[in-house]
Amino acid sequence: MKDLRLRLIPALIAGTIALYALQWPIGMVSIIVFAAMGCALEMYRLSTKIQPQYRQGFLFINSLMLLYTFYYVLHHAFPELLPNHALSEIPYGVFSVYIILLSTLLKRIWLKKALPLINLIYPYIGLFSLVELCFVHHRFEWQPLVVLLLSIWAADAFAYFIGSNVKGPKLAPSISPNKTISGWIGGLAGIVLASWLSMRFLIDWTWPTLWIWAPVIWLSCSMGDLFESQIKRLAGVKDSGFFLPGHGGFLDRLDSLLYSAPFAFFILYYLDL
Repeated sequence: MKDLRLRLIPALIAGTIALYALQWPIGMVSIIVFAAMGCALEMYRLSTKIQPQYRQGFLFINSLMLLYTFYYVLHHAFPELLPNHALSEIPYGVFSVYIILLSTLLKRIWLKKALPLINLIYPYIGLFSLVELCFVHHRFEWQPLVVLLLSIWAADAFAYFIGSNVKGPKLAPSISPNKTISGWIGGLAGIVLASWLSMRFLIDWTWPTLWIWAPVIWLSCSMGDLFESQIKRLAGVKDSGFFLPGHGGFLDRLDSLLYSAPFAFFILYYLDL
Protein backbone atom coordinates (compact mmCIF):
# COMPACT_ATOMS: atom_id res chain seq x y z
CA MET A 1 0.00 0.00 0.00
CA LYS A 2 2.88 2.36 0.81
CA ASP A 3 4.46 1.63 -2.59
CA LEU A 4 1.11 2.33 -4.28
CA ARG A 5 0.81 5.70 -2.53
CA LEU A 6 4.38 6.53 -3.51
CA ARG A 7 3.47 5.92 -7.16
CA LEU A 8 -0.04 7.35 -7.17
CA ILE A 9 0.29 10.68 -5.34
CA PRO A 10 3.18 12.15 -7.42
CA ALA A 11 1.51 10.89 -10.61
CA LEU A 12 -1.79 12.59 -9.74
CA ILE A 13 -0.07 15.87 -8.91
CA ALA A 14 2.08 15.89 -12.05
CA GLY A 15 -0.84 14.75 -14.23
CA THR A 16 -3.16 17.46 -12.91
CA ILE A 17 -0.57 20.18 -13.51
CA ALA A 18 0.10 18.89 -17.05
CA LEU A 19 -3.57 18.66 -18.02
CA TYR A 20 -4.20 22.19 -16.76
CA ALA A 21 -1.13 23.71 -18.43
CA LEU A 22 -1.75 22.08 -21.82
CA GLN A 23 -4.85 24.18 -22.41
CA TRP A 24 -2.68 27.11 -23.55
CA PRO A 25 0.22 27.33 -26.03
CA ILE A 26 2.60 28.67 -23.37
CA GLY A 27 1.75 25.71 -21.16
CA MET A 28 2.41 23.28 -24.00
CA VAL A 29 5.74 24.98 -24.72
CA SER A 30 6.78 24.85 -21.07
CA ILE A 31 5.97 21.16 -20.73
CA ILE A 32 7.63 20.13 -24.01
CA VAL A 33 10.79 22.13 -23.22
CA PHE A 34 10.94 20.74 -19.68
CA ALA A 35 10.43 17.18 -20.93
CA ALA A 36 13.01 17.65 -23.69
CA MET A 37 15.66 18.81 -21.24
CA GLY A 38 14.97 15.93 -18.89
CA CYS A 39 14.94 13.34 -21.66
CA ALA A 40 18.13 14.78 -23.18
CA LEU A 41 20.08 14.30 -19.97
CA GLU A 42 18.83 10.75 -19.52
CA MET A 43 19.30 9.75 -23.15
CA TYR A 44 22.89 10.97 -23.09
CA ARG A 45 23.55 9.15 -19.83
CA LEU A 46 22.13 5.85 -21.10
CA SER A 47 23.82 5.99 -24.50
CA THR A 48 27.26 6.75 -23.05
CA LYS A 49 26.88 3.87 -20.61
CA ILE A 50 26.37 1.53 -23.55
CA GLN A 51 29.08 3.00 -25.81
CA PRO A 52 31.30 5.39 -23.80
CA GLN A 53 33.80 5.70 -26.67
CA TYR A 54 31.30 7.85 -28.59
CA ARG A 55 30.64 10.26 -25.72
CA GLN A 56 31.59 13.42 -27.64
CA GLY A 57 29.58 12.43 -30.71
CA PHE A 58 26.55 11.66 -28.58
CA LEU A 59 26.92 15.01 -26.82
CA PHE A 60 27.02 16.87 -30.15
CA ILE A 61 23.97 15.08 -31.58
CA ASN A 62 22.03 15.47 -28.35
CA SER A 63 22.79 19.19 -28.03
CA LEU A 64 21.88 19.85 -31.67
CA MET A 65 18.57 17.99 -31.38
CA LEU A 66 17.73 19.73 -28.10
CA LEU A 67 18.33 23.19 -29.56
CA TYR A 68 16.24 22.33 -32.61
CA THR A 69 13.44 21.12 -30.32
CA PHE A 70 13.35 24.53 -28.60
CA TYR A 71 13.04 26.24 -31.98
CA TYR A 72 10.49 23.75 -33.27
CA VAL A 73 8.06 24.09 -30.39
CA LEU A 74 8.42 27.88 -30.13
CA HIS A 75 7.79 28.34 -33.84
CA HIS A 76 4.61 26.29 -33.76
CA ALA A 77 3.25 27.96 -30.63
CA PHE A 78 4.27 31.51 -31.56
CA PRO A 79 4.76 31.70 -35.37
CA GLU A 80 4.59 35.50 -35.27
CA LEU A 81 7.80 35.53 -33.23
CA LEU A 82 9.62 32.97 -35.37
CA PRO A 83 8.25 33.42 -38.90
CA ASN A 84 11.03 31.54 -40.74
CA HIS A 85 9.50 28.32 -42.06
CA ALA A 86 12.69 27.02 -43.64
CA LEU A 87 13.62 24.82 -40.71
CA SER A 88 10.30 24.61 -38.90
CA GLU A 89 8.77 21.55 -40.53
CA ILE A 90 10.12 18.05 -40.00
CA PRO A 91 9.50 16.08 -43.24
CA TYR A 92 6.72 13.67 -42.49
CA GLY A 93 8.73 10.90 -44.11
CA VAL A 94 10.89 10.91 -40.99
CA PHE A 95 8.07 9.15 -39.17
CA SER A 96 8.49 6.22 -41.54
CA VAL A 97 12.21 6.19 -40.74
CA TYR A 98 11.28 6.23 -37.06
CA ILE A 99 9.21 3.08 -37.45
CA ILE A 100 11.99 1.30 -39.37
CA LEU A 101 14.66 2.25 -36.83
CA LEU A 102 12.61 1.12 -33.88
CA SER A 103 11.90 -2.20 -35.55
CA THR A 104 15.45 -3.07 -34.50
CA LEU A 105 13.83 -4.03 -31.22
CA LEU A 106 12.83 -7.21 -33.05
CA LYS A 107 16.15 -7.65 -34.88
CA ARG A 108 19.01 -8.07 -32.46
CA ILE A 109 21.79 -8.74 -34.97
CA TRP A 110 23.07 -5.15 -34.81
CA LEU A 111 20.93 -4.05 -31.90
CA LYS A 112 23.66 -3.10 -29.45
CA LYS A 113 25.53 -0.95 -31.99
CA ALA A 114 22.44 0.87 -33.26
CA LEU A 115 20.47 1.39 -30.06
CA PRO A 116 22.54 4.16 -28.42
CA LEU A 117 22.17 6.37 -31.51
CA ILE A 118 18.49 5.53 -31.94
CA ASN A 119 18.00 6.26 -28.24
CA LEU A 120 19.31 9.79 -28.85
CA ILE A 121 17.02 10.42 -31.81
CA TYR A 122 13.63 8.76 -31.33
CA PRO A 123 12.47 10.70 -28.24
CA TYR A 124 12.93 13.97 -30.14
CA ILE A 125 10.78 12.68 -32.99
CA GLY A 126 8.21 11.81 -30.36
CA LEU A 127 8.40 15.35 -28.97
CA PHE A 128 8.03 16.83 -32.47
CA SER A 129 4.98 14.63 -32.99
CA LEU A 130 3.43 15.82 -29.73
CA VAL A 131 3.79 19.39 -30.98
CA GLU A 132 2.27 18.46 -34.34
CA LEU A 133 -0.58 16.74 -32.52
CA CYS A 134 -1.50 20.07 -30.91
CA PHE A 135 -1.65 21.64 -34.39
CA VAL A 136 -3.07 18.71 -36.33
CA HIS A 137 -5.74 20.96 -37.86
CA HIS A 138 -3.31 23.91 -38.31
CA ARG A 139 -4.50 25.66 -35.15
CA PHE A 140 -3.74 25.06 -31.50
CA GLU A 141 -5.95 22.32 -30.04
CA TRP A 142 -5.07 20.73 -26.71
CA GLN A 143 -7.68 17.94 -26.87
CA PRO A 144 -5.79 15.42 -29.09
CA LEU A 145 -2.71 15.51 -26.87
CA VAL A 146 -4.80 15.20 -23.73
CA VAL A 147 -6.64 12.20 -25.18
CA LEU A 148 -3.29 10.57 -25.94
CA LEU A 149 -2.08 11.27 -22.40
CA LEU A 150 -5.27 9.84 -20.89
CA SER A 151 -4.97 6.76 -23.10
CA ILE A 152 -1.37 6.12 -22.03
CA TRP A 153 -2.13 6.70 -18.36
CA ALA A 154 -5.15 4.40 -18.50
CA ALA A 155 -3.08 1.72 -20.23
CA ASP A 156 -0.38 1.96 -17.54
CA ALA A 157 -2.89 1.86 -14.70
CA PHE A 158 -4.88 -1.09 -16.08
CA ALA A 159 -1.70 -2.98 -16.97
CA TYR A 160 -0.32 -2.46 -13.46
CA PHE A 161 -3.43 -3.51 -11.56
CA ILE A 162 -4.47 -6.39 -13.82
CA GLY A 163 -0.94 -7.66 -14.23
CA SER A 164 -0.30 -7.53 -10.47
CA ASN A 165 -3.48 -9.44 -9.63
CA VAL A 166 -3.95 -11.86 -12.54
CA LYS A 167 -0.24 -12.46 -13.23
CA GLY A 168 0.29 -15.36 -15.67
CA PRO A 169 2.83 -15.78 -18.50
CA LYS A 170 5.45 -13.11 -19.06
CA LEU A 171 5.21 -10.84 -22.10
CA ALA A 172 8.93 -10.42 -22.86
CA PRO A 173 10.96 -11.92 -20.00
CA SER A 174 14.33 -11.35 -21.66
CA ILE A 175 13.64 -7.59 -21.93
CA SER A 176 11.26 -6.77 -19.08
CA PRO A 177 10.72 -9.68 -16.69
CA ASN A 178 7.91 -8.01 -14.71
CA LYS A 179 5.50 -7.46 -17.60
CA THR A 180 2.80 -10.07 -18.10
CA ILE A 181 0.49 -10.87 -21.00
CA SER A 182 -2.52 -10.27 -18.74
CA GLY A 183 -1.26 -6.78 -17.90
CA TRP A 184 -0.55 -6.12 -21.57
CA ILE A 185 -4.12 -7.02 -22.56
CA GLY A 186 -5.41 -5.02 -19.60
CA GLY A 187 -3.66 -2.00 -21.07
CA LEU A 188 -5.83 -2.29 -24.18
CA ALA A 189 -8.96 -2.26 -22.01
CA GLY A 190 -7.68 0.91 -20.33
CA ILE A 191 -7.12 2.66 -23.67
CA VAL A 192 -10.57 1.67 -24.96
CA LEU A 193 -12.20 3.03 -21.79
CA ALA A 194 -10.21 6.28 -21.84
CA SER A 195 -10.87 6.77 -25.56
CA TRP A 196 -14.59 6.13 -25.15
CA LEU A 197 -14.87 8.60 -22.27
CA SER A 198 -12.87 11.16 -24.26
CA MET A 199 -15.17 10.66 -27.24
CA ARG A 200 -18.21 11.33 -25.07
CA PHE A 201 -16.98 14.31 -23.07
CA LEU A 202 -13.83 15.79 -24.59
CA ILE A 203 -13.36 15.43 -28.34
CA ASP A 204 -15.55 15.09 -31.43
CA TRP A 205 -14.65 11.59 -32.61
CA THR A 206 -16.65 8.88 -34.32
CA TRP A 207 -16.62 5.17 -33.51
CA PRO A 208 -14.26 4.30 -36.42
CA THR A 209 -11.73 6.71 -34.94
CA LEU A 210 -11.88 4.94 -31.60
CA TRP A 211 -11.53 1.46 -33.10
CA ILE A 212 -8.45 2.53 -35.05
CA TRP A 213 -6.98 4.64 -32.24
CA ALA A 214 -7.21 2.06 -29.44
CA PRO A 215 -5.25 -0.86 -30.97
CA VAL A 216 -2.66 1.35 -32.70
CA ILE A 217 -1.88 3.34 -29.56
CA TRP A 218 -1.91 0.13 -27.50
CA LEU A 219 0.64 -1.61 -29.71
CA SER A 220 2.86 1.44 -30.16
CA CYS A 221 2.99 2.35 -26.48
CA SER A 222 3.76 -1.29 -25.62
CA MET A 223 6.67 -1.23 -28.07
CA GLY A 224 7.94 2.03 -26.60
CA ASP A 225 7.91 0.57 -23.12
CA LEU A 226 9.81 -2.52 -24.24
CA PHE A 227 12.26 -0.46 -26.27
CA GLU A 228 13.26 1.68 -23.29
CA SER A 229 13.46 -1.42 -21.09
CA GLN A 230 15.95 -2.87 -23.58
CA ILE A 231 17.98 0.34 -23.50
CA LYS A 232 18.13 0.28 -19.70
CA ARG A 233 19.07 -3.39 -19.69
CA LEU A 234 21.98 -2.72 -22.06
CA ALA A 235 23.05 0.27 -19.95
CA GLY A 236 22.84 -1.80 -16.77
CA VAL A 237 20.43 0.52 -14.90
CA LYS A 238 16.99 -0.02 -13.40
CA ASP A 239 15.63 3.49 -13.99
CA SER A 240 16.54 6.06 -16.63
CA GLY A 241 16.79 8.76 -13.94
CA PHE A 242 15.08 10.23 -10.89
CA PHE A 243 12.20 12.57 -11.60
CA LEU A 244 9.08 11.40 -9.75
CA PRO A 245 9.27 9.34 -6.52
CA GLY A 246 8.27 5.77 -7.34
CA HIS A 247 8.31 6.44 -11.09
CA GLY A 248 11.97 6.80 -12.04
CA GLY A 249 13.09 9.30 -14.66
CA PHE A 250 11.58 11.20 -17.57
CA LEU A 251 12.04 8.35 -20.05
CA ASP A 252 10.55 5.87 -17.58
CA ARG A 253 7.34 7.90 -17.65
CA LEU A 254 7.40 9.17 -21.23
CA ASP A 255 8.70 6.19 -23.22
CA SER A 256 5.25 4.96 -24.23
CA LEU A 257 4.03 8.48 -24.97
CA LEU A 258 7.01 9.38 -27.15
CA TYR A 259 6.83 6.16 -29.14
CA SER A 260 3.07 6.36 -29.74
CA ALA A 261 2.97 10.10 -30.57
CA PRO A 262 3.86 9.73 -34.30
CA PHE A 263 1.21 7.03 -34.67
CA ALA A 264 -1.37 9.27 -33.02
CA PHE A 265 -0.42 12.01 -35.45
CA PHE A 266 -0.75 9.59 -38.39
CA ILE A 267 -4.24 8.60 -37.30
CA LEU A 268 -5.61 12.11 -36.81
CA TYR A 269 -3.87 13.80 -39.75
CA TYR A 270 -3.10 11.38 -42.53
CA LEU A 271 -6.27 9.34 -42.13
CA ASP A 272 -8.21 12.58 -41.56
CA LEU A 273 -10.42 11.03 -38.89
